[in-house]
Amino acid sequence: MGLFGFNQKDGPGIYKDAPQKNRFFNFFDIFFVRIWKVITLNVIYIIFCIPIVTIGPATCGLAYVLRKFANDEHAEVFSDFFDAFKKNFKQGLIVGIIEILFVAAFFYALQFYTIPENVANFPWFTYAVPLLYIGGGMYLFMRFYMYTIIVTFKVTIKQIYKNSFLFAVIGVVRNLLLTILAFVLVVMPLSGLNGLTLPIYLGAMVLIIPAFLGFVISYSTYPLLKKYMVDPYTEKKEEENLEESIFSDLCIELAIKIFGEGVIKDLQEFIKKLNVSQKDSLLDGVCVCQVEPQSNKIVDIYATIPNIDYLSSIVSFSHEFTHYLCQKYGVKLNGKLYYEEILS
Repeated sequence: MGLFGFNQKDGPGIYKDAPQKNRFFNFFDIFFVRIWKVITLNVIYIIFCIPIVTIGPATCGLAYVLRKFANDEHAEVFSDFFDAFKKNFKQGLIVGIIEILFVAAFFYALQFYTIPENVANFPWFTYAVPLLYIGGGMYLFMRFYMYTIIVTFKVTIKQIYKNSFLFAVIGVVRNLLLTILAFVLVVMPLSGLNGLTLPIYLGAMVLIIPAFLGFVISYSTYPLLKKYMVDPYTEKKEEENLEESIFSDLCIELAIKIFGEGVIKDLQEFIKKLNVSQKDSLLDGVCVCQVEPQSNKIVDIYATIPNIDYLSSIVSFSHEFTHYLCQKYGVKLNGKLYYEEILS
């Protein structure tokens, strides 16, 4: 996705086995190639945040585009931003409103617990301020991940905060460094604002600072998300696809041996009814049926199994599968089941 609707041509690409660049130097390569898109993205983000309540969905759009930039992927700035804004509007709105309420409550509590009269009357208030800062810091750490999680994964609101908290703890060092950077870029300049520097600061906020800071955050935090959420999911799906492929191939081979190619569709319907244990058992053994041509009867069923522990599962599968086809095509079962154990 992207900001403004202009197209960027794909480059010549890189060789598959090309050496990976140092991440530190790669950061500057990626950023400066897209600097005008980052500025465009920042302006659009500020505009979409003007209604206040849309800060959450707007941050989803920002996070989506910056995630693609940080991974050195092509993005159409406005269209991708707006698509992510719409697609994640509900969760973004909820998280954004919670964020606004949290910030308001944080500063109200900070002011309340530091009023001299209150501190004099309730000395324990002095302990509340450090706890407030710890809570605020933890929330800021979580925020580094919240919106990227929203635009990357299908998760509930509860899972967003749960996972964000886990990453706030796991990535505590980088989160602390990112907080220092945010403080330097956003908070420190406030102390020196005057009639001359105020327009410069506001101009920087409108043009570059939020998107630049967001880019740094995305570039720094996404590797953690990839390691603990993206890669495990991808590996799991690849294993499932491989098992499904092997399972389907064996079943089709078995069906052809029993009734010919005409029953493949029926077998695929039968496969869907099998449970996981039956699928696993089939991966460990192959059944072969012998059909008597004149009477069209299944005479013998052989099950070759690697270990006798799988016998019951193979028997169950053989019976269910055979009777399913026999009933479907009116074929009578007239024979015995033989099982041959393969000694390892």
